[in-house]
Parts: sequence; structure tokens; C-alpha cells
Amino acid sequence: MGIDTPPHHPNKLVIRETLSAASTELCTLAALSKEIQWAISSLLEKAQHPDLSVELQILQDIDRLQQTLVDLGNIMRVLSANSAFDSMDRETLMQTVQLESLKARLFVEKNAAFEPSDGEITWL
Repeated sequence: MGIDTPPHHPNKLVIRETLSAASTELCTLAALSKEIQWAISSLLEKAQHPDLSVELQILQDIDRLQQTLVDLGNIMRVLSANSAFDSMDRETLMQTVQLESLKARLFVEKNAAFEPSDGEITWL
């Protein structure tokens, strides 16, 4: 995947492409959080609901997270469809992303080989 760069400016990123890639990531996270919500709900049901009020709060928080991710993804999609082909500095944007796996998906070089994650977690 990765975000395309303008042909004559390899250190720049097209804003439209950047917003579109961010939208895709947000939608993927929304789907993942929905799966997590269902998994937790199933586990709590098997545990015979030790504390129903706490369980409901946890599930509501996850649902709010999922809905927020969907909304942000939709905002990014609309912005990308309506933005001009302006560009921005690639390195500046890369420095704002902490998660290395996301950085690899978004800012991968065209000819770079994809390296799968080593399974290590980066704790912030």
C-alpha cells in the first residue's frame, strides 16, 4: 500500500492520498474494535456476569471507541475526496506517527520489501 508521492517531489506526500490512507486505517481499527467488543461480550456471558454494571460500562466504552473510529474514518474519506492535490513534507508527517507498524504501512517506499512484524509490542 503506502502513500504515493508526487513524481517530481519524492520527499512530499499528496494530502488527498494521505487522508485516504488514514481513512482506511481508521476503518480497519473500527472493524477490529467491533470484533473485540463481541469477543469480550461472549467472554463475559460465559463468566456468568460477575459485575454487570462494570461489564456494561466496558462494552459501552468499546462501542463508543468503535463508533468514533468509524466517524473519523468517514471524515477522512470525505476530506480526501474533496481536497486539492496539495502536498506536504513526508518527514514532517512521518515524525507524528509513533506506531512503527502503521508507519511502515503508510510510508513504505515503492521498492522496499515488506517486513512482517517481529511480534514485539511498542509500549508508550
